[in-house]
Amino acid sequence: MKKSVLCLFALFLAFSTTLFSQGIIITEIVDGTGTGGYPKYVQISNSDNTIYDVNGYSIKRYSNGNATGVTVYTFPGSQLLPGGSSIVITNIDNLTAGQLWLDFNLSEPANVAHDIGGISGNGDDVYELLDQTGTPIDVYGVIGVDGTDEIWEYTDSYAERKESIVNPTTTFNADEWIIHPKGILTGESSDLSDFISPGSHTFNPSTGSLNLTYPVGGENFNTGETLAFTWTATNVSTIKFQVFLSDINSWEDIEGLTGINATLGTINFTIPTDASEGSSYRIRIVEEAAPYILSESGSFTITDIHFAGLDETFPFNPPHTSEGIPTDVFDLQLQINFKEPIQVGTGNLLIKKVSDNSVVETVDVTDNTKVSIGGPRGATAYFKIQELEASTAYYMELEAGAIKDQATVPNDFAGISGSSTWSFTTGTTNSYVSIYDIQYTTDPSGDSPYATAYLRTSGIVMYKHYESSTLVGFFIQSDNTEWNGLYCSVDGNPDNFIVGDEVSIIGGIIEVDGLTVLDAETISILSNGNTLPEAAVITLPFSEGYESMLVRVENVDCSNPSIGNGEWEISASSNTGIVDDLFFSYSPTLDEEFASITGYLDDSNDTFKLLPTKADDIDSTPTSTANINKDKLQISPNPFTNEIRLSAKNIRKVDFINMAGQTVMEVTHTNGTIPTAELKNGMYILKIQFNDGSSTIQKVIKR
Repeated sequence: MKKSVLCLFALFLAFSTTLFSQGIIITEIVDGTGTGGYPKYVQISNSDNTIYDVNGYSIKRYSNGNATGVTVYTFPGSQLLPGGSSIVITNIDNLTAGQLWLDFNLSEPANVAHDIGGISGNGDDVYELLDQTGTPIDVYGVIGVDGTDEIWEYTDSYAERKESIVNPTTTFNADEWIIHPKGILTGESSDLSDFISPGSHTFNPSTGSLNLTYPVGGENFNTGETLAFTWTATNVSTIKFQVFLSDINSWEDIEGLTGINATLGTINFTIPTDASEGSSYRIRIVEEAAPYILSESGSFTITDIHFAGLDETFPFNPPHTSEGIPTDVFDLQLQINFKEPIQVGTGNLLIKKVSDNSVVETVDVTDNTKVSIGGPRGATAYFKIQELEASTAYYMELEAGAIKDQATVPNDFAGISGSSTWSFTTGTTNSYVSIYDIQYTTDPSGDSPYATAYLRTSGIVMYKHYESSTLVGFFIQSDNTEWNGLYCSVDGNPDNFIVGDEVSIIGGIIEVDGLTVLDAETISILSNGNTLPEAAVITLPFSEGYESMLVRVENVDCSNPSIGNGEWEISASSNTGIVDDLFFSYSPTLDEEFASITGYLDDSNDTFKLLPTKADDIDSTPTSTANINKDKLQISPNPFTNEIRLSAKNIRKVDFINMAGQTVMEVTHTNGTIPTAELKNGMYILKIQFNDGSSTIQKVIKR
């Protein structure tokens, strides 16, 4: 089968153009960035013009991809919600400093439920609204899916329902929401008035209608065929066409068919040559301003009659006409990328010298010890070859039919011939350079001795750096001693590796404002589940040898709580350093003591900055009070099952941290008993923070 991403047509249950009954819907989700993660809230609104009694309605939260939800709030008796009004359910108590609406330059909503500890979603959790009978009626996020890196992630951000949406839905549709970029609230914890207005929501529904008149269903089409889509529209200005992608359970816009003038009534579209073959495909048209106005086709058939060809964006590795290619050609493996999933046919890959056209090696594509098919879509052919001669020009030829597509009647790839399609010249050495050798330098500038070099290295993935839900880079390490960390940037690479993977990376070394960066072009996974190197304990001032490494400083205090751009200064023994909010924002106070601060060491404009990634990286426990509350704390039972009890009554926050270092649940202002049914079995670290600022860490086991 060929790919279906943004190309065309997949199975979905048909329904006609319908306006569902108006009523109670979720209209806003917020993950605040104040100390302790305040404010977090879920806003429920009445889109109708009548008064609803929401007595017995409830909200469930599904944490970290869990398919089983926990009821975190039930509306009390005689809870009336007039038409057009909203109610806010929030974790802040509006009594304690740091939990006041005024602390965020916001007005208290007219209708609000305060101090609801279960409203603790960390940007990757799902919220579901249920009616009095326990029947789900509306949802934010996809149940059973961890929201990290999903289109609906709202970490340190917020999402608001579009004004045109007036109907609840039990199937999440991102088109109904304005989902702001991840981290947009970072550094804005003291003034959120430019972002959110809790307790208010405007409804502006559309009265339009759409009817897709062609295709209607039952047709037979071929890849590459041009169709004339037709429709009728009333009170609709702009439309788009979408395809349902069954592999990701989501409707997606069809490339080139968005922002269309609805009055046109017809538009030509050519079925891509890499569209999936099959017999049960549907499309739909949607009003862009009001996505609940839509019309869907019946099923029709697509037959594959074309080989889609090479992926023009990156057809070969090494690239055509590239020079200085290591003699091992990156693990002795050539790579050809296609537009669609492929399979092996019959024929050979020939490696030839440019100088005399002699054949250096012949690789039979049916030899599975040398040839494999893989890649994220099964669209890449890999060829293992012998080590090549240094400083020599080569070109590759692939015989016709050696590669085929996966159509019912497979189509042959036409092949590659001559020296003008895929050639490269080797350098003098092989490609591998260790992280240590890349980073170690005695140059006062700190620049790598391999700056501008094209090479291969490897290391364990420590932390992945996202901006607006898009992977932009990651840190790797080979050890926790000096010169063993490296930051790698990515641009269009598949995000198919995770923290703990050992990866082999090919790319060029560049210097960016003092930071040594590997601009990754190819990333291969060597092994999984590796133990991460522990943070290196270092002292101030920061030094070049620990650039891009996970480090920890201990027994420091805040000497300047704000030096601009979310940065603050720490000091110890007359030495100073800078902490930056790029990955995690914290608002210290002057002279605040820290038992430790952990993060990655950045070099920005030749200034070293420590980058914490999460709340647990900042331990603000003063040495003088570290054990006061710990001595009074009792945890039972341990091991625990569906709940765990903490004896102390002055607990401000409890974080459940798994063995991978991930915070999987957090509870604020607990009354002593914490429901834990949603947690998976295993060992956890409890980080318990008390109201006086002290904290303790305890190990517990869920069975």
